[in-house]
Amino acid sequence: MPRRSALLILNSEYTDPGIAGLPRPQAEFESLSDVLSSPKAGGFEVQVLLNKDVQTLREQIARLFQDRQEDDVVLIHYVGAALQNQFGDLYLAASDTQSDVLDATGLPLRLIRDQLDRTRSRRKLIVLDCPTVAVYSGGRDVLGSTSGILEALEGDRRGRIIIVSSDIITGALEGVQVIGDPAAGSLTRYLSVGIAEGEADLNSDGHIGADELYEFVYRESQSKDPTGPMPRKFSSVDLESFILASNPVLQPTGLPEELKGALGSPLAWMREGAIGELERLLESEDKSASHAAHEALSTLASDPTPQVSKSATAILQSHSASLGSIGPDPSGEALPPTPSRGYRIPAWGWVVGGVLLLFVVGLAAGRAGLFGTRGAAPLPTPTFDVAPATTVPVVATVAEPPTAGPTPAAQLSLPSSLGMVAIPPGTYPIGVDRAIDLGDYWIDRFEISNASFSDYLAATGQPLPRYWAELDIPNQMADHPVRVVPWDQAQAYCEWDGKRLPTEAEWEVAARGSDGLAFPWGAEASAVALPSSGTYAVGSILDNRSTFRVFDMAGNVWEWVDKPYLPIEEGLRVLKGGANNFLNDMTRRLIGEPDASSMISDAGFRCASSAAQIVPDGSLLLTDEFADVSSGWYQAAEPVEEYFYGYHPTDFYHVQVTSAENCLAVRHEAPFNNFIAEVDIFTAKTGTENGDYRHGLVVREAEGEFYAFLISPRSRAWRVVKNQLAGMDILDQGVAAAIRGEPQDARDRLTVTANGPRLSFAINGNLVSTIFDDSFREGNLGFMVQTLDEALAHIHFDRVFVWALPESANLPEMPELAAAGSSIVEPACKGAVTGNDLLQNFVTYTVAEGDTLSGIANSFGLSLAEVKGANGRRVTDPNVISVGQVLIIPEA
Repeated sequence: MPRRSALLILNSEYTDPGIAGLPRPQAEFESLSDVLSSPKAGGFEVQVLLNKDVQTLREQIARLFQDRQEDDVVLIHYVGAALQNQFGDLYLAASDTQSDVLDATGLPLRLIRDQLDRTRSRRKLIVLDCPTVAVYSGGRDVLGSTSGILEALEGDRRGRIIIVSSDIITGALEGVQVIGDPAAGSLTRYLSVGIAEGEADLNSDGHIGADELYEFVYRESQSKDPTGPMPRKFSSVDLESFILASNPVLQPTGLPEELKGALGSPLAWMREGAIGELERLLESEDKSASHAAHEALSTLASDPTPQVSKSATAILQSHSASLGSIGPDPSGEALPPTPSRGYRIPAWGWVVGGVLLLFVVGLAAGRAGLFGTRGAAPLPTPTFDVAPATTVPVVATVAEPPTAGPTPAAQLSLPSSLGMVAIPPGTYPIGVDRAIDLGDYWIDRFEISNASFSDYLAATGQPLPRYWAELDIPNQMADHPVRVVPWDQAQAYCEWDGKRLPTEAEWEVAARGSDGLAFPWGAEASAVALPSSGTYAVGSILDNRSTFRVFDMAGNVWEWVDKPYLPIEEGLRVLKGGANNFLNDMTRRLIGEPDASSMISDAGFRCASSAAQIVPDGSLLLTDEFADVSSGWYQAAEPVEEYFYGYHPTDFYHVQVTSAENCLAVRHEAPFNNFIAEVDIFTAKTGTENGDYRHGLVVREAEGEFYAFLISPRSRAWRVVKNQLAGMDILDQGVAAAIRGEPQDARDRLTVTANGPRLSFAINGNLVSTIFDDSFREGNLGFMVQTLDEALAHIHFDRVFVWALPESANLPEMPELAAAGSSIVEPACKGAVTGNDLLQNFVTYTVAEGDTLSGIANSFGLSLAEVKGANGRRVTDPNVISVGQVLIIPEA
């Protein structure tokens, strides 16, 4: 049975006089210990450390994480002070911590982070109820800045929830002088009350999840101290459910008495027979019954009879992704002890009323081998902490001559498209019971990203967001919305970009649509699942868009607006939309000081413009979100052998290959020369859970020859290939953690820059390769799907942008460059759609001494025109062919 262990650390007495001058924590620590250890609530084994030295804290934290199993629950709750040095490193204060030698006497957060990364437990909760104080000369200058305390504990971002009382630096310590207002947090009090009185059980299902507890704490903080720092949370994406405690006030359902009797039977066949009913209860909407079933199955997983334990384990494994970690038994009752031995019977054998008859028949049949056993369900496919990406801004430059091998991984910066949505004029509902007449206007489809904001900072020299360091976008967050932006800076960005902030009415209309919906997607908040903390890549959650196809107006970050439609106090400003940790309907207004820490910590923005001010972007050659089925991509009327391709109505383009070791490339009708192309790709369906396949972007395609940039979602591998009808060259390949393609529907954004012979390739804003190859200079854009040992791959493509490179960015001719790649290592991708038909079969012929093109054509029974046409740009002059050249010979 999973262990539940909690380590509670309270430090209020310090030998350092400066730290001792900080406000002392409030006194709810003992009540939290009681509620966590209560069998009817937390059910934890609780260890309390009061005013201990740093060595004791280090040792006990290390012991806490030792010898853990995957389903064990581990909790650290710290009350005291977090201290930051001049390098940004964070330490928790122990009783003997000295502020001038934190490295030697403080408890570094990286120590806890490393333990979180290394332990086998997948259910870890860290609560830090403490102010963050800068303890160095000049610390007062960073008051109100983001402390980075959540980021310091993210580590590998797996199996953890981090809750902090604030992520803002609220105090500075200069000698013994305390500057600012580093008030002690209230998390401990709210946590204790929320669990003990059941108030944190927000959905009254008998369980208190970590997400529920955080939401309760956030509401209490906002209600009791709306102007103070707000709690913050980080939650790993692989934690779908994390039950921290049971509601001790709510009377649970528990298990039926007859089922308890079967579980306590000395007969193994009765215990095994109960497993089927336990699985049914496991999927019940009654969370209390589901919880009790999980506990019973966990006990049966250790049953001495192998068949019983195997069946119970299989059920737990098959439901592990949806169950997460279950809290203590809400009934407070001990489960029946597991008997030492017994017989087995099929899963329905425990049913009351037929037990005796089934026992006799089942015993005989079981011995005769007539009844099959329940097979173990497959383990769930692992998920990865990766989030989808969008366009990442930067400038193409003339490159130095090529060097051996691919370039190191780096962030790209590409020119962005206009990226705005037109809102038609009309009368629209706003607020609770109002309406407004608006003329036509445009609004950004996406929130302003960190990458876009980086361009603005580089151009203007404006101050960085507080969670950045020296113009470096936080790792893996180029495509996340920028936050911690004061109103004035948001307005300045929009003006720099030739736009303005939207008015409150414009913003709300774009979010709610003509029908005045409560949320962009409809009336119910729960209809779309959004992350409960942190930010995610803009535009990556497909369902979080309004009827006007504007993304992320609910959640992610609050957004600044201009010109409120209801009066507010002079000098104050309005935020709309809510953040992930505080989702609101679209009428909700957050009003406050435009640069106050409590307002801007989750504040981002998007821009708007009057229709007359919009100037088309001449460099944008193609933009396609596949709402128009006549936008230039080939459309199959019906499946062709193992292939299908075409528009998925109004949403995206799909390509399907339905046999292993096959491929299909589909192109757009327009040719491009020097350009930057981007596309979102995501998997819709596969035939297996572990077969490998590739998908990606085709560039410069003509007559079935092209370059392709392909990624493998399951193996995280990427590949750059040159496809010729004679075969496929691998120009470069590698593995990239940036690939997000699993689980299903996780998006990857691929970028290809084609600049003369120089080709650069990026995945989700991370440059992975630059190669030089002078084989193809012009051709069509396309999509490609290649199956390896996967028998079916159905892939979706969306949000295509192609920009022309300016003449100044074009590289000079470089005939001295040898083509990258030299050997054909794979068969060609013959399934290339160059018209409405697939290419016919062909053979290849290598030109020998004395050959002429007409002679070769005659030897195969073909005309000169047929051979010349099949070889396309490989043969522009029939009198010029060379020894060793590979020609394509179509079937006669």
